[in-house]
Amino acid sequence: RKSAPDTVVSGQIINAMQEKGSEYLKKYPNMYFVYPSLPILANLKPEYPERVIDTGITEEHCMMFASALAAAGNKVLMSIYGYFLLRAYDQLTEACEQQGQLIINVMTNSISQHGPNHQTVYLRGVIKQTPPLSIMEPAMLLEYEQMLDFCLSYDKPVAIMVPYTLFNDRSVEFPYPSEGIDIQPGKGVVFKQGDRLTVASLGSFFPEALKLSQELEGVELIHPRFLKPFDWELLQKSVAKTGSLLLLEENAKRSSSAADIALYLLEKGVQCNI
Repeated sequence: RKSAPDTVVSGQIINAMQEKGSEYLKKYPNMYFVYPSLPILANLKPEYPERVIDTGITEEHCMMFASALAAAGNKVLMSIYGYFLLRAYDQLTEACEQQGQLIINVMTNSISQHGPNHQTVYLRGVIKQTPPLSIMEPAMLLEYEQMLDFCLSYDKPVAIMVPYTLFNDRSVEFPYPSEGIDIQPGKGVVFKQGDRLTVASLGSFFPEALKLSQELEGVELIHPRFLKPFDWELLQKSVAKTGSLLLLEENAKRSSSAADIALYLLEKGVQCNI
């Protein structure tokens, strides 16, 4: 998989998470990081051996261990590759039922070249059925870091679906403040105003969507941020204005967010080209 020049890839994303991890461990004495044998946070483990915990290749145990730590009143961030999360689906459901402050950092959610057993295109269609779980998806590197900050003050279980690539937004001027951004639960943002075509990009398609909005007149680019709960008000308002909707995501078609959106618009009687 080739990366566009304006993106950062998985290794750089992990480096950003390590920097945030060091910040959190110093700031919060009850902060724990757990993961089932991933090449992450290794530089923090010697300094914090009791709070940076590698559980080995035990996805089910890792999920239940993380939920137990959260149930005890701790701040917990569990990291796992997306194609392994389904192994702990039963435990995820039980962990979410506890309604604790559990953050699940789901890495590399993109089409994979590692064969049929290492794909995440089926994942979102499964975990979105877990009622108490909120699901976020960053499009940009800085936004990912801000989502991590947001989740530490969010009192519900939440999954951050991190694509293999993220837009490198360090030098981009945004229509909203990139520093100290106010992330609201279940709220997306309008990245660019338009009146002819609504483009909703999810995850790794953001660079392509941004180029499209720059090359074509009248494109309104929206970024949902939350896959669940989804910002239906933002979407419906934009589609009512443009009459056409383009959805971009890496996912299995029938269980995708695009399928959810199409069904919602049908149920609401919203007429538009999709």
